[in-house]
Amino acid sequence: MPKELLFFCVDDDPDNQEIFISSLQDIDPDIKFVSIENGIKALQLIAKDEKFSPDFIFLDLNMPKINGKACLAELRKLKN
Repeated sequence: MPKELLFFCVDDDPDNQEIFISSLQDIDPDIKFVSIENGIKALQLIAKDEKFSPDFIFLDLNMPKINGKACLAELRKLKN
């Protein structure tokens, strides 16, 4: 049995999140996904929940509070 894929969408625009989720469901309705509206909340979620380990993370580059590049840098520090 293949492993279920988990996609994590970090984007401050709800329309972009909806398009992302809809596109994933068109590819495979069994794909699991989590979306969150900013990089700070994404980092908090990953830091507090050791079991949360998405297979793919899609980051919006232009977000308030912390942009996608800075969020990625912090994510790399958490997973080391």
